Amino acid sequence: MPITSSELKAALARIADHARENRDFLCEADAQLGDGDLGITVAEGFAACAKLDLNEDVGRAFFEMAKTFQQASSSSFGTLVSTGMMAAAKTLRDRKEFEADEIAGLLAQARDAMLARGKSSLGEKTVLDGLDAQVRALEATQSGAF
Repeated sequence: MPITSSELKAALARIADHARENRDFLCEADAQLGDGDLGITVAEGFAACAKLDLNEDVGRAFFEMAKTFQQASSSSFGTLVSTGMMAAAKTLRDRKEFEADEIAGLLAQARDAMLARGKSSLGEKTVLDGLDAQVRALEATQSGAF
């Protein structure tokens, strides 16, 4: 099934709703290890992205989402999410759609870009460990190993 900018827009609306609904939980969880602003960062970033009028070019759409997320949530997490979205933007540049089976690869590229930008490694108990688990699960599903 091809994914277009209109599907991205609908997904962003659902993500923004979930982020808003879980804002307090994310803040409370983040307060255990950090400064307690993760729920705000996630909710504000995705709310801003959901308001975008996305370009038909999905690469350009991811570029606009990256800029918007960073502006709406100027934090280290916002920078990392923006970096991941930029990786997708580069891969999808000048395309009107992409296939669902490309998502694992896009997420892997985002993970790798975020690891490089954050000068981090898997296993350091960051959000990137969770993203890596999702990448591996999608890859296993696609290969039939799941």
